[in-house]
Amino acid sequence: QLSKKISIIGIAYKDRQLDVTEFLRQYGNPFSVIGLDDDGQAGIAWGVYGVPETYLIDPTGHIRWRHAGPLTRDVIVNQLRPILAKMK
Repeated sequence: QLSKKISIIGIAYKDRQLDVTEFLRQYGNPFSVIGLDDDGQAGIAWGVYGVPETYLIDPTGHIRWRHAGPLTRDVIVNQLRPILAKMK
């Protein structure tokens, strides 16, 4: 099970807490932790240029993969999974 091997951490970028809570209630919550970047400063620090963005960060804190846009099945299968396999 992938969720037992990695943590999925979310950052709600320029969203209101109430909107985030309602979205996750409606669509499900895969995150172990969710931060709130209501003023966009964390996004600036990370160099976010489009949302959603996904980062794969290894146990040492290094960014191993970055994807701007939604995580589609194609992206997960053809980009993310091969990188995760190499990191094992």
